[in-house]
Amino acid sequence: MMKDFFAKLKYLFRWRDVLFAVFLIGLAMLFAFCSAQNMIKVTYGDDAVDIATAKYSMNIPYDMVESIEIAPYEENDEQVKGRSDMALRTGTWKNETWGEYHACIDLQTKTCILIHLNDGRLFVFSQKSDEQVQSDFATLQSYLK
Repeated sequence: MMKDFFAKLKYLFRWRDVLFAVFLIGLAMLFAFCSAQNMIKVTYGDDAVDIATAKYSMNIPYDMVESIEIAPYEENDEQVKGRSDMALRTGTWKNETWGEYHACIDLQTKTCILIHLNDGRLFVFSQKSDEQVQSDFATLQSYLK
């Protein structure tokens, strides 16, 4: 029975066409995984830090920063005006602990950086991994001094 099945398949498809299809699927997956590593870009300038994705960005002037801290983020926060998918959470969100906040969070991380501004706003971001969050925190601290 299986022999008949493969014999019929042999006449329906050429092997090079099947290999080409597998190659295209593999290439698409490779691009998806490569771009996932660079979804959030953090740029430290002289006056502000810019945090950006393809569809969302935050600019945080250093002179407005009141305090920063590392904290775990809540997965079940309420969406105010933002987006969330399998990889990112961006936009405005709300929870009981922080209230309303602006987020640019890579969901692969368990922690994030909370930036409290002197006008009462709260910005939250993370990227790539918890180790990268630690590194970004140290870098941000060096720009705030």
